[in-house]
Amino acid sequence: MEKISKGSLPGRVCLAKREDFGKEGDMELQNRLDELIHELKSQKRIGLMAHLVAGYPSIQESRELALAFARQGADILEIQIPFSDPTADGPVITEACQKALQQGTKPAFALDLCAEVAQQTGKPVVLM
Repeated sequence: MEKISKGSLPGRVCLAKREDFGKEGDMELQNRLDELIHELKSQKRIGLMAHLVAGYPSIQESRELALAFARQGADILEIQIPFSDPTADGPVITEACQKALQQGTKPAFALDLCAEVAQQTGKPVVLM
């Protein structure tokens, strides 16, 4: 199994492949999100952040949804790694996480999805 570096922990902005995290230039990843927020403020525009649970409703559909959200106007995409007890997130997210896990979704898929969406769309992606 591939090790994930400290720079790719949840909450980081994913704009590169997993193996690129933690290398020089990592601060540019966070700056991308900062630049977007600054741009939104200067335009006096409210940004749209879409959220989805990786692997829900299926692995393939979550990939398609993530790309569609980014291409159809979401300024930022938040991809959640499904986990077994997300009760603080409410019943809808809890059920989505449970179904994603039942279908075999692994954290590595969420990381790969994060990188794929950012590379294909150029949009900031936050991994949760």
